[in-house]
Amino acid sequence: MLRRLNIRNHALIEEADLSFKEGFHVFTGETGSGKSILLGAVGLLLGDRADSSGVGLNGDRAVIEGEFFAPELSPWLKDQDMPEAMGISIRREVLRNGRSRVFVNDAQATVGQLKELGGRLVNLHKQDDVDIAFDRRTLSDILDVAGNHGAVKDAYLSAHSAWLSAKAELEALEALARAPSGDAHYLEHQIHELNALRLHTLDWDSLLAELRTLQHAHELHEGISHAASACDGNEGGAMLQIEEARRALANLGGLDREVDEIVERFMSLRIELQDIADTLWQLQER
Repeated sequence: MLRRLNIRNHALIEEADLSFKEGFHVFTGETGSGKSILLGAVGLLLGDRADSSGVGLNGDRAVIEGEFFAPELSPWLKDQDMPEAMGISIRREVLRNGRSRVFVNDAQATVGQLKELGGRLVNLHKQDDVDIAFDRRTLSDILDVAGNHGAVKDAYLSAHSAWLSAKAELEALEALARAPSGDAHYLEHQIHELNALRLHTLDWDSLLAELRTLQHAHELHEGISHAASACDGNEGGAMLQIEEARRALANLGGLDREVDEIVERFMSLRIELQDIADTLWQLQER
């Protein structure tokens, strides 16, 4: 129910504020008295297209506000993430450049949301608006309401929905029955192949480790190659440096016991480093 309508700077209306109580209201007047402008303002509140021609001469915008009592629309407001209230306040602002802004319960909304909300709030009819009178669904709904057929209609819709579901399931089963028997043989073959793999006996941790290695094969190859070259490369490798150090001390053999021990340690280090280098080259090739 529309309780209040406020119009400011819309077309020829500088400002109008109308309040409505329950009951039947009639606007009368001669042609050109402004009845259509009032209907146009209500239409803007319901989501009709706005343009700059509706902005009056007393500012750069037209403002239409309406207050409706519609507690049954609280679930819709909740679904749209809008403030819930027993009453619904709508404000439509139309700017001189043709753009417009919409507010529902002081929360900004889109014109699409306003149009959907307007369709739930008000039905506007004109003298030549006869299409809806011949709409089959509308006539059916009117008859159901007039005859109090709500329970019968709900039972029919439930049964019809169950029938459609059963019909779709039957068609799916019939299509499956018509499928070539070769599909069954192929599936049996696949099951046999999977069973032959004995997947339950596999070491999944080892497989995951191998997968991780393969996924990073390029980085591993480069890193291992660089490390192997650093160990026994021809120029500047660690092996060459250790051998030079060992020879420098080997010439002093027998002069100092600690030096002799270090020479032996160099020998052990050289053997270990050579083993590491050989392992790295093998890893690189693998």
